[in-house]
Amino acid sequence: MPGRLSARLCASFYSNRPKDVMRTLRLIEKSCEPVKSAFAKHTRAQLFALQTCKETRDSWRALALLKLLDKHRAKLDVDHYNMAIDACAGVGGWRDAMETLKQMKSKGFQPDEATYNSVLHACAKASKKPVAAAKMATKVIKEMQDQKVSFSMEGRQAAIFLSAQAGMVNLERRMWLMEADALCTEANLQNWHKVLEILGRIERGGNLAKLVLSQHSDGLLHAFNACKQSRLPFRALAMLHWLGRFPAKLEPVHFNFAIGACAHVGRWVDAQATLQLMKAKGLSPDSKSYSTALQACAKAKRPASADAAADLLAQMRRLGVPLDLFGRFAAINAFSHGGRPQDVFRLWLDSVRLAKAAKEGGDDPRLFVNARIGGAVLAACYSIGDTEMAQHVARQLAGLGVRLCLEKHDGASVDKTLFFSRCAQVSLDGHGAAALVVGLAKAKQFQDIAALFRHSEDSLAPPNSSILMQSLVPLAVARSTRVITAGMVNYNKNATPRQHISIPGFVIFAGRICPRGEAG
Repeated sequence: MPGRLSARLCASFYSNRPKDVMRTLRLIEKSCEPVKSAFAKHTRAQLFALQTCKETRDSWRALALLKLLDKHRAKLDVDHYNMAIDACAGVGGWRDAMETLKQMKSKGFQPDEATYNSVLHACAKASKKPVAAAKMATKVIKEMQDQKVSFSMEGRQAAIFLSAQAGMVNLERRMWLMEADALCTEANLQNWHKVLEILGRIERGGNLAKLVLSQHSDGLLHAFNACKQSRLPFRALAMLHWLGRFPAKLEPVHFNFAIGACAHVGRWVDAQATLQLMKAKGLSPDSKSYSTALQACAKAKRPASADAAADLLAQMRRLGVPLDLFGRFAAINAFSHGGRPQDVFRLWLDSVRLAKAAKEGGDDPRLFVNARIGGAVLAACYSIGDTEMAQHVARQLAGLGVRLCLEKHDGASVDKTLFFSRCAQVSLDGHGAAALVVGLAKAKQFQDIAALFRHSEDSLAPPNSSILMQSLVPLAVARSTRVITAGMVNYNKNATPRQHISIPGFVIFAGRICPRGEAG
């Protein structure tokens, strides 16, 4: 049957056997006219054959196949020519690619984005007469711009290389400008790794590429933001270094992103150096700059970083830069981790004074004191074991109307959470209370769990049955029946019949909870 070889070619392609596909294609080329005519009517077999020629970089056979299909009046489309041009691009056959493009136009087909980008790729890989290939490619680039055909990533790189080869500086500048626009597009989609890839290509592209980026305000901003989001301070600092050689219009926000990248990894020395560089450029650091630098000091958790935080606060007072809420929280954490509790309480009293003044003036006191700052001060009290100071801080928070609520609990800080709940009457939400019970059960602090059941009735009351179950299961496993009886009774006395719960494997017997089978 004439179509048997076409079917065999498709089967070989589906089985991922390119050698068999090429062997079958050679048989078709040597066969009689009925076999070739049947192959010319089998569109899928044609595309599979061209795809295999592309993958094996057999451009000569791909072009011969196009001639064979044209001779037998096959229904060709854009995909046939695109695959043939791709096969030419794989071996740098730019003349064949340009000839196929010309033939494609003569047949009445309109080249698409893939067609033009493949032609550019073929010209970029030209090993013979690269300058002539570059000059021919510039015509293709201008045609793409006239028809408003978009460039792919490979197409842009090929166009940049070809315009540099042809010595067309203006065209190369436009291509790098398109690369900067692509960087902004990826940044808007929050594809930070792709933003960094484009930034790396620009940095390797030479002075012209860097000059284009330095004058592209949005691209420069997104590049610094990508360094911050990816926690790459050295990349951001390197950008500041080479931008100094170009007439870039740097603003405080660029330096703030660089300082933020340092803050993410606790590089407080680099954050301070960036502040000094900012001043050397004639820019005045703002509240965001200092607050981010204070965050770097807090992240470092070292005595030296606490000293640096004190120096930063002194600079802010001397320059008249206001300390925002974020900076207060970072400074308190820096002093707390750096072993300077006196500075913590001094800054806390200053925050309370400003909050009271704001409250008396009708403003919101939470502009100076919030739950996060209160929790950080209580953590400092816990680190030095000062119960009286913790109670005093709690009273001040209550007077300002700030309520602390531990929404998340770390099992490793059970003692700290108990310290908060005892000294400062910190309220726990349902999940925080359940997590605290689990941590106390692991530490076998059953008396503290009983006290928690007495003081957290709202957190462990209906309808939080799932939360109560989460907290009581580890106690049931530990056979701490006396302790969990209080929690069960406290829950069931306020629950409706449908809300009553029980622990699997346990029963209530004689007013207390016993393992099932031991109640008698």
